[in-house]
Parts: sequence; structure tokens; C-alpha cells
Amino acid sequence: MENPKRCIHEDLLRDLPDCLLFDIFWRLPMTDVVRTSVLSKRWRNFWTTAPFLNFDNRAMLLGDGSKLQNFVNQALSCWNGDRVLKFRFHSYHEIASSMYSDVDLWVNFAQRNGVEELHLHVLCITKRAWPGFDGKEVYRVPPCLYSYSSLKELSLQSCNLEISGNVQWNKLESLKINAYTAAPAVINQILSGTPQLKVFHLTYVDKVLDSVPFGLGHFLQIWLSHALSQILQSIQHAENIALSDCCTEVVGALKMNCVHSAFLNVKSLELRCCFDDYKQVVGVLAMFPRLEKLIIRDKKEEGLQDDTEPLKFEANIPESFLLQLRTIEVTWSERYDIFPLIEILLKYASKLEKIVFQLYEIKSPAPSNSLSLVSQKLKGMQRSSTNCTINITQLRI
Repeated sequence: MENPKRCIHEDLLRDLPDCLLFDIFWRLPMTDVVRTSVLSKRWRNFWTTAPFLNFDNRAMLLGDGSKLQNFVNQALSCWNGDRVLKFRFHSYHEIASSMYSDVDLWVNFAQRNGVEELHLHVLCITKRAWPGFDGKEVYRVPPCLYSYSSLKELSLQSCNLEISGNVQWNKLESLKINAYTAAPAVINQILSGTPQLKVFHLTYVDKVLDSVPFGLGHFLQIWLSHALSQILQSIQHAENIALSDCCTEVVGALKMNCVHSAFLNVKSLELRCCFDDYKQVVGVLAMFPRLEKLIIRDKKEEGLQDDTEPLKFEANIPESFLLQLRTIEVTWSERYDIFPLIEILLKYASKLEKIVFQLYEIKSPAPSNSLSLVSQKLKGMQRSSTNCTINITQLRI
């Protein structure tokens, strides 16, 4: 006799529309998606028609590149759907350069099948060896991708960008780049070929300045400021921008090197950095006069400041400073050094509607009642907006 509970379970799955099931597949690593073939006869080959393919190896075949390589190749050979609308290959563990030719094949597979959303993160083995690192071992985006005009969303991490020819991303709306090396001319060429771009994220280096000698760090700052000043004008039509710590650190030099210093179309800005120099951060925010949403994320460096006395900061604030800001979201960890900036935001954002402050759990030797102290400090700050509400929560690491 057939198990009644199993019948009910299968009926519930059978009643779900395919589009919902495929969306669930996209949120799962491909190994789990393939395992759904054991659920029933109907599900045996159902995964092979999925338009969303997520090869995210955080949860699959860790530490064995050959198994990962074979799994992806076998899964793609079994696929017989109509289109691949979304494709992700995300390598959280280092892979050998011998796999790069396979990655090219996977990108070509996605293109041939009409991919609209593509995510590539190819972590190379040489990342740790920064001294003398020339980027030759880093995965290079295949040239065919630049002429693929159906892309709407593209994310490239730990990749090198080299272009020979024109970029034809006529439908691209979201572009996120985290590259080891990317010449300003290449970035400008990319941006000139993306007329519909709405979201642009760019990270040049991943935490390099703190791990190299001062002389080299100073050189990298100069190079970054020069590079950013060259691409600034090309990204002024973007509506959402995220700046990492290196980008924030060189913004002062960037403003001096470029006349076009205002991002008039940007409505959402995310800052991921440590705010040791508040004048510099104010300089960043002054470049976004029509900003409506500000997201601040701590880069979680070591160090603790348990001084909760009021901190004051004076700067030359432009008249347009934060006039359109409606929402502030802050995720912070074990330090109180952000409060001078928060004080400025509350003081000048006259149309602010809410601030959401998420504080990571503070450990000893910080005060045990840190959440209460943070709450009192925030609520005691001057606010130019009478309608502003403050929501404070504590997160566990």
C-alpha cells in the first residue's frame, strides 16, 4: 500500500508551477538540484530543463577541482532545456589555471542558450602571492562575451578584462566587476558599450594596501585615484553605486583630478569601509547630491573603541549635502568610530525618514550593555528631520 504522506508530499510538489520550482533551484547549489531526480518519476529529468543553473561550490565538492570540473561538464551534457536564463559559476576555493578552458566552454554554453544573467567568480591559486604578481594566471573573460548583446545582468569577480574590439552589451542593466587588473581605458570601453546600465559596482583590488610596504601602498593609491578619475565621467548615468574601502580612500585625489565630481543620477550608494577620516567620507557623500538611500557596511577590521563620549566633527558642508536622503542602513561591528559620521548624517539629512542600525554583538572588553549605550547615543543626536525613526537591532556573528 502506498504511503499516504508520500502521496500528499508528491501532490504538493506536483501542484507548484514550474517557474516557482526553477526559482527554488536557482537558490540551491546544483548538486542539490540534481538530487531532486530521486523524488519521483516526474522529477527524474525535471532538473535537466531548468533555465537557472547555479554551480556554486561553497556547498559542493570542496577542495577537489577535478571533481568540480567533471560535475559541471556532466551536468551541462545532461541539460536539454529551451534556454539558460541565469548561469552562475562561483569558485570559493582556488582552482588551477588548467580549468580555465572548461570555464570558457561553460560561458559559451550559457551564451548559446540565451543567458541573460551571468555570474563568474574564478578564484586563482596565485591570489596569495601578491609580491611580483602580474595577473597572468588570472582567468581572462573570453572575447566572445563582449559581443553578446542579450545580457541584462553581469557579475565578474577575480577576472581579468582585456578587450580587442567593441563591447556590445546593449541590454545590460547591472554590471559588477571585481578585477585584479582593469585598465581605465578598458572600463571606459565597457561603459561606452552599456547604454542601458543602471547598476555599476567596481572593485579594483581586494584589501591590498594594508598588506604591502608603504611605498607600494602609496603608489597603488595614486594609481587608483588616477584610474577612478578617468572613468568617473563614464559612470555618471548609473543610479546605484557601491564603493569599497580602496575607492573611498582615494576619493579626495579623485575629486581634485576630475572636474565632473558630482553623480547627479545616483539614488543609492553603498560604502564598505572604515571611517577613520570623516572629512574624506563627507567628501564622498558630497559627490552624490541626489542620494536617497545610503548603505554603510563595516569592513570588520580588528580594533575596538569603547569610548562613547560625544564626538564632534566640523567640515565645510555644501548646500546640496544630503538634501534628498530618505533612508540610511548601517551594519557595524565592534567599534564606535562611526558615530561622528552618523552625527553628521542626522544633522544635515533634513528629509530623512528612517535609519536602520544593525550592530554586531560586542564582545569583552566592551561594555556588556553596548546595545543600550548605542541606542542612547543615537537617540540623543540632533536630527534635522522631525519624521526620522531609528531602528536598532543586534546581530550575532
